[in-house]
Amino acid sequence: MKTKKRSKILSLLLALSMLVGMVPFSVIPAMAAGFGDVQVTSSYPYDPNPRWVEINNSSGNKRGISYLKSLMDTTGPGYKVKYIKLTSDLEYLGDDNFNLTMSVNECVHLDLNGHELIYGVDEKVGAKPFITVNGGSELHIYDSQNGGGYIHYEGKLTSKIGAIPRDLIVVKNGGKLFVNGGELEAGRSKEIFGTWNESYHIDSQPNRDNCEDIDIWTGKIRHLIAGDAIDLQPGSQCVINGGEFYGRGDYDYHGAAIRACDATLIINSGYFKGNSGADALLIDNGDKTGTYIINGGEFDTHKNDRLMRNDGDGLWANAGEFYFGIYGYAIKNKQKVTFNPGADVAISGTGGNKGRQTIKVTPKPTGVKLTPTDWDTFSFGYSGLGSNERILTLDAASYTPHYKGQEHWLNQDYSNNSYYYVAAIWQIFDMDGQPVSEEIVKTGNSFDELDKSVDMRTFQRVEGTGAPQLENGHQYDVRCQLMESWFGYDKKAAVRIDDTTFRFYASNFDQSHIKFGITGVRQDMNASEFTLEVKGEDITPAYSTSITDRGYTFGYQSGDEFLPLASGGSALAGEWISLSGLPGGKQTIVGCMDGVDITGIRHSFYNRQEVFVMPNIQFKLTNTDYRSYTNDRITIPASGQTVWLRSPTDEQLEEIGMTSSSVQWEMLNQNTGKWEILTGNNTPGIQEGWGNLQLTDGRSGTYRASVEFNGQRWYSPAASVEGKDYSASQKLEVTSDCQSMEVDKNNSAIFTYAPVHNSGDWGARWYPGVIVYKDNVPKAFYDAMYAWSENEKLSDGGVLVSMNKNGKGQDPTDCKLFSATAILRNKDAMVPGNYTFIPCVKVELASGVYAPDLVKANPINLRVNKRVTSMDIAINGENLTNGVEHTQDNAPVYTMSESVNKVSISAMKNPGNANIPSSNGADISWSSSNRNIAEVKGGQLYAYRPGTVVITMTYKGKLVNKNGVQETLNFTRRIKVTVPIAEVKIEEPNWKNSLNLMYSQVKLNGLQVRSYNGEWQSGNGYVENTVTRIARYEGDHGWDPSEKRVLYNDNYYITFHLKPKTGYQFPLRATTLSGEGLYRANTATIRTNRVGSSDMNTADKFGYWASGEWNPNTLQTPSVCGIVISYQMELLREPNTVYVDLVAIETAEPREGDLRYAGEVPDDLTGWHPNDVMGVRVLTLSGETTQDGSPLLASSSNVFKISTPLLGSGTPYTPLADGEATNNGNSFEGFTVFRDEENNLSREKLENARYEAATYAHELGIYLANQSAAGTKYYFSPDVRVLVNGHEVQLIDSLGNPGYNGDSLELGYYFVSDPRPSLINGTIEGLNAPVTGAVAQTADDLTVTGRDSAGEASDKMYVSGLVWFIDANENGVLDEGERCAPENGFTQDGRFMGGKKYSAFVTLAVEAEDGRINNTAFTLKLDGIDTPLSTSQAQGVYTFPETEIVGYGVSGNVESFNSGTDPVTIQLIEQGQSEPAYETIVSGGTQSGNKFTAPYAFSDVPSGTYTMKVMKKNHVTREYTVTVGSADVTQNVKIHLLGDIDGNGTVTTMDFMRANSHARGVTLLTDYALKCADVVGTDGKVTTMDAMRINAHARGTAKLW
Repeated sequence: MKTKKRSKILSLLLALSMLVGMVPFSVIPAMAAGFGDVQVTSSYPYDPNPRWVEINNSSGNKRGISYLKSLMDTTGPGYKVKYIKLTSDLEYLGDDNFNLTMSVNECVHLDLNGHELIYGVDEKVGAKPFITVNGGSELHIYDSQNGGGYIHYEGKLTSKIGAIPRDLIVVKNGGKLFVNGGELEAGRSKEIFGTWNESYHIDSQPNRDNCEDIDIWTGKIRHLIAGDAIDLQPGSQCVINGGEFYGRGDYDYHGAAIRACDATLIINSGYFKGNSGADALLIDNGDKTGTYIINGGEFDTHKNDRLMRNDGDGLWANAGEFYFGIYGYAIKNKQKVTFNPGADVAISGTGGNKGRQTIKVTPKPTGVKLTPTDWDTFSFGYSGLGSNERILTLDAASYTPHYKGQEHWLNQDYSNNSYYYVAAIWQIFDMDGQPVSEEIVKTGNSFDELDKSVDMRTFQRVEGTGAPQLENGHQYDVRCQLMESWFGYDKKAAVRIDDTTFRFYASNFDQSHIKFGITGVRQDMNASEFTLEVKGEDITPAYSTSITDRGYTFGYQSGDEFLPLASGGSALAGEWISLSGLPGGKQTIVGCMDGVDITGIRHSFYNRQEVFVMPNIQFKLTNTDYRSYTNDRITIPASGQTVWLRSPTDEQLEEIGMTSSSVQWEMLNQNTGKWEILTGNNTPGIQEGWGNLQLTDGRSGTYRASVEFNGQRWYSPAASVEGKDYSASQKLEVTSDCQSMEVDKNNSAIFTYAPVHNSGDWGARWYPGVIVYKDNVPKAFYDAMYAWSENEKLSDGGVLVSMNKNGKGQDPTDCKLFSATAILRNKDAMVPGNYTFIPCVKVELASGVYAPDLVKANPINLRVNKRVTSMDIAINGENLTNGVEHTQDNAPVYTMSESVNKVSISAMKNPGNANIPSSNGADISWSSSNRNIAEVKGGQLYAYRPGTVVITMTYKGKLVNKNGVQETLNFTRRIKVTVPIAEVKIEEPNWKNSLNLMYSQVKLNGLQVRSYNGEWQSGNGYVENTVTRIARYEGDHGWDPSEKRVLYNDNYYITFHLKPKTGYQFPLRATTLSGEGLYRANTATIRTNRVGSSDMNTADKFGYWASGEWNPNTLQTPSVCGIVISYQMELLREPNTVYVDLVAIETAEPREGDLRYAGEVPDDLTGWHPNDVMGVRVLTLSGETTQDGSPLLASSSNVFKISTPLLGSGTPYTPLADGEATNNGNSFEGFTVFRDEENNLSREKLENARYEAATYAHELGIYLANQSAAGTKYYFSPDVRVLVNGHEVQLIDSLGNPGYNGDSLELGYYFVSDPRPSLINGTIEGLNAPVTGAVAQTADDLTVTGRDSAGEASDKMYVSGLVWFIDANENGVLDEGERCAPENGFTQDGRFMGGKKYSAFVTLAVEAEDGRINNTAFTLKLDGIDTPLSTSQAQGVYTFPETEIVGYGVSGNVESFNSGTDPVTIQLIEQGQSEPAYETIVSGGTQSGNKFTAPYAFSDVPSGTYTMKVMKKNHVTREYTVTVGSADVTQNVKIHLLGDIDGNGTVTTMDFMRANSHARGVTLLTDYALKCADVVGTDGKVTTMDAMRINAHARGTAKLW
C-alpha cells in the first residue's frame, strides 16, 4: 500500500529547522575533493515546452500500462525523445502471467502528473524489474503536480512459497536516470496472524542461518516482498533532485531505497527510507570506481518487530518461522560518499541491531566576503559620483554555491511549485541594529548570474521615499544577506544564508570627486634586488584644501593588514616611487592616502594592484640544498662544477595557478648587452629541467628568471656565476660621468672609453661608439638612429652610432654623447626615458684594415631628461596661447559652452614630453580679473555668472643642471574667457502700472539671467528688453508700439526683443541665412520660461526666435544677437466694469422653401441694407439699452450659399473651413441674391428669394455698447462663449481669424437648409410608475402620438430608448453612473427596489426619411392625465415618487484583479450565523490595467450587523463588518491576489521584501496583508518559506497561480 505522506506540521518544522540550523548528534567530516566538478548531464537538449503524449485508463488499466510500455520501448525516427504524461491513475494487480515490465530505449520523459502507476503480479514474471533503463538510454521522472505522483512495484504475497524481489527501476551500464519528483516504492508487506517458531535470536546468535529455534510466537507478524526502488549497476549514472524513495529488505534479500555499485550518483534533495531492515542508500561492498555526491537529503531506516521467514520449503502459517527485525543503515559504506563541504551532516543512531539511524544533509553558512573598497565614507548628498563609484560587491571567489554545477538542472522539472534561486538582500543599519533603509533585493537563477553589486545611491529610507537620513559623523553598517534557496518536490526549503557587513562613516562632505590611485606599476630593472616602481595619482586638486593632514604611503597587503614600505610625502607629483623589500610570490600592492576631511573625520583612501614578486635566484651545488649567496653571486672552480639555479619556488608558482614549467630563463649576452632567452638545451653547458636551470660545468654568466602575471612579465634580480669562462680575451671598460642627462650639449653625459687587458691588440687606433638595440631605448630614438644613413646596422639588429672621435692604445678617451652627429641631428627623437647603451670600439689594426669584431663594454644605463622651453594654457586639451605671451587686450578669447559651468584647464608644457622641472619643482598659479565671473580651481575653470574675464597663468620652475647649478624658468600666459547668458527668467509686465504709457515704454517684469547653473542675477544690467510690435492676434500686422498707449480692456499680442548689453552675449550658433561665417542666438539651447509660467525650457520650445546676426570680421560684438519673445497679454480689466462671458442668441433655422429675407422690407430701399437676414434675437442683456435707447447688444448677419464641393465638413454650427468664404466667390452670393443685374437691391428678390436644400454660411456680428443707460460699463470677456440656438459656436470669423475684439464678436459657421418635415409635439403613453418588486418597463412598452408643424397628425415618431436611473444630484439629467442595472438600482433580476426615487429617461426618434423632431411640447400620459415632459433634443426626463421601502440596500464596488471572467462571490452573513443570508456573484466590470471594478448590490436587507465575505479564484478571501441601520449602506471592497501584499495587482519583488522583512522580524505585517503573505500552508504565519514562494512567483520560476 502507498506510504502515508508526512504531515504539514512536520514538513514545516523540518523546513524551519533547515533555516535556523541543526545541532547534529555527530557530523561527518566533509570531503571536498573534486566537489562540483562531477556532472551528470542529459545527452538531449532541454525542451521547455514539449508536446506530451497523454496516457490514461479510459481503455482499461492493463491497456494503459501496456501503451506506456510500448512507448518507452519504441525506437527509431520520431521516437528519440518521448514525452509521456499520465492523466489518470494506472493500476494493474493480477494473478495471470501478463507481463507489463518495461524497458527504456532512447530518451523518455515521464510526468506522473499527480497520478499513480502501480503494477504487481505473481511469481510468473520472475525477478524482472518493473522498469529497466538500457545502456545509452535515459529516463527522466517528474511529478509536475508536486504531490500524488507514485510508482509502486509489488507482487502477490503467499505464505506457501518464497517471495520474489520486486526491484522498481534498474539502470544498466551506460544508462542514465534523472528523478525530479514523485514517490517510488518497491515491494509490499502485510500482517499475518498465526503461531510461529523463532528462527534465531539476534542478540545471542549473530549468525542467523545456523541458530536453533528459541521461542514460539502466537500473534501477528509481517510477511513482505523485498525490493530496491533504484538499482544503479556499474557504469550507470543518476541525478536525484527530489522525491521519496522506499525500499524493503527481508531475510533473504537485503534491499535498499537506492542501491549502487561503481556508478555515478548526485543527490540534491529527497527522502530515502529503508523499510523492514533495508538500507536507505547502499553502496556495494565491492564498489571501487563509483562517485557519490550528496548535496542534500534525508536518509531514514525502519524495522518490523517480527517478520516471516520463508525459504520456499512449503512452510506456512502456524508451521513457519519468524525472525526479529533489525534496522538497516541510513547510508551503508558512507566512507565512499562525498558530502557537500558546505553542508551540515547530522547523524542520529547507529543502525543495525543497535537502533534506528537517520542522516540529514542540509546547507550551512560558509561565509562570504566583500571585495575591498577604496572608500569609507558616504553621503546621499554626493553629487559627482561616477557610474562605478560607491559600489559594494560580493567577492565571487569567497563563496562556493551549495549546489555548484547543479543550479540550472534543478528548475528543469516542469513544475511551477519548485524553484531554485540565489538572492542578495542589502540593507543599511545604524549601530543599534535598527534599519535606516529599505532592503534592496537582487536575485538570479544561479550565483554566477546574480548581480553581486549594490550602488549605495539606490537605497531608500524605511517606509518612505527618498534617500535614507544619515547623521553626519556616525557609523553605519551595510549588511548583505546572501540566500541560496532550493524549494523542491518535497515542499521543504533548503536554505543557506550567509552574511557579510561593510562599515562606513556618514559624511556630509561630498568626497565623490576625490580621486587617488595607482596609475602605474613597473619593475626597476636596474636595481640589485626586486624593486617595484609605483606611480601614484594625487588627490583631486579641487579637494586639496578639503582633505588636510594628508599622508601617502605605499606598501603591500599581508592578509587583512597593510604593511607600508615607502612614503609619497604630503603630495604626489606623478613620479615613480620605489618599493623594495617585498616578499616573494603574488603580492597585492596597496596605495593609501590618509587625511582629515572638513568635518573632522579621518579617512583612508586605498587603491590596489596585484603583482608577482620574483625572489632572488637561489643556487644549489651537488652536495647542498638551494640557498642564497651574497650579492647573488657564486664562485666555483674554473675547471667547472655543476650548479643549479631556482626562482621562484613551486609553492609561489602554485599560488598563481602556474607550475615550474611556466618559468622563463635568460642569459645576458656580454657582447650585445641583451638578454637572450634560453630554450631547451641549445646553449653549451646549460640544461633546463622542471623550471630550474642547470649549469653542467659551472659556465660563467649572468642569469635571470621571469614569469608572466596580470598582463606583465616579472623578472628576478640578475645572478652571476663565476666559473668556466666562455668569453674572449679583449676587454673594454667604459664609464659615464652621470646617471642622468639633458638633451643639450651643456648637460650631456660624457663616456670615458678605457681599453684594458694587456693581451688585447688595439691596433693603430680605435673608434669609439655606442650600440643601441630596439628593446633597450625608446622606440622613437631607435627608429631615428636606424634611419640615420651614417650609422651602421649590425646583423643582430643593433645600430652602431659613432662618437666621431678616435683613440690610441690604452689611453682613455672622453666622448660627449650629445656631440655624436647622429644624436645631435635627431635630438627631438631623444625623448625622456631610460636608455641602455652598449659602448664599443672598432679597432683599426693598420691603415684601412679593421678587426672583424667590435670590442664591447658592459652596458651603461642612463636616464635622459628634457626641460620645459615654453608653457601654454589649454582648455579641454586645446592649446589657446601657442607659445605667445599676450596682453590683457589681445589675449585669445574662449567662450564657455552654455551647457557647462566648468571645463578642464591646464598648463601645457612645451615640448610636450618635457619632464623637468618635475611637478614638485614647479609652481603654477592662476588668477582671474574678476573672480565673481570665473576663476580657476583644482584644474577646472569655473564659471559663476555671465561676463568676460582675463585668466592669467604664471609658471615658475626650478631645476638643477648636470653641473649642480640651480636654474629658474618663468612663463606667463593669458586668455579671455566669455561666459554666456545661458538662462533668462521673465515675468509679465505690470500692466496696471503701465496704464497710459506708450507700449514702447513697457518692460518685462522680474528679468533675471544666469550662466549655466550659476546664481541668478538681476537682468537689467545684462539685457535690454523692449516692445517691438502689438497686434490683435498672432499674424495680424498690428501697430508700432510707439503709436498706442496702454489702456483698460487692451488684450494685445505683444512682441518683446531681448538683446544683451555690450560685454555680454547669448549662446550662438552658426547661420547661413545672410551669408557664410555669421552667427545668431541659439534658441535651441537658451533656456527661459513662457510669460506667466515658471516652467523652464529652451526658447525654441516656446516659439521664441533669434534676432540679429554677428559677423566676427567686423567691429560688431556678439551682443547684437538677441531673442524675440511673443505672448498674448491678459485682458487689462477695468474696475467697475461688467465682463460678459456668455452670449445667447436665437436665429431662424431656415428650411427648404423658406424666404431668404424674413424681415420687413421698407418702402424706400435707398441707403438700406438687409443686415439681419436670419432674424437674430440677442437673449443676453435683453432689455438693456444705451442712453439713447438703443439695445446694449446689437447684431448684424449675412448668409451666403456655399458652392459644392465644400472645403469643410459642413456640420451645422461649426466654423467655416479656411478659404470657404472666398472659394468660388461664395461670400458674394449673399450680396447678389437680393440684387438685380445693375447691382441694385431688388424688392422682388427680397420678397421672393427662397432657401434651397443646401449648405449655407452665416456671418454673424455682435456689438456691445460700452455703457448702459444706467451708467454700467460692459465689455466682452476674452473667454466669452457664444450659444446660437443652444449650440456653442467658436469665436472664429468667416476668414478664419479670431473673432474676439473686446466690444465686438464675429462668427462664421455652417448651417443646412433641411427639406424634412418638422415634428413639433407628441404624447407618450404606456409608462407606469415603478412598484417595488415589479420588472422595469422597456421602450417597447411605450407608444407616441405626434403632430407636425402643419398641424397634421403623425405616427412616425417612436420611443427609441427608455433608461431608468436614479437622479443622485437631482439635476433632472441622466449623468454618468446614475443608470440602473442589476445590483445597481435594480435587483439582480432587474426589478425595482424599495426606497428608490426612479427617473425615466425617454428618447424619441423618427426615421430620417420620415421627418425631423423640432421640440416644442411633449407630454407624458400617466394614469390618463397628460403630464408635461421636460424635453430637449428629442429627449425627456420624468421623476416618479419614491417606491415603498421593504428593506435597505447594501451596495458598492468590488475591486479584484487578473481576470474579468472569473466570478467574485459576495456573501452577507448575519451576526451569530454561519450560513450566508444573502449572496451575489458579479464578474467583469470596468478594467483598468490588471484591475477590474464591478458594482454589486443587495436589496431589502433588514437592519442588523453582518459579515461581508468576498471571494474570487486565486485571491485571498477578505471579510468586512457591515452595519445596516435606517438607510442604505455603501461598502466598497477590494481583494488581493495571493502573494500581492500591497494590492497593486501583481506579485513583485517588493512583496517578497515585505514578506521577508516580516519573517526576519524587522517590519511586521498585520491583518489582511498578513493573510496575503501566507502563501505556504495558509497557517496564519509568514516565514522565510512564504517569502521564497512569493519571490519565485515574482521571478516567474514557480507560479503561485
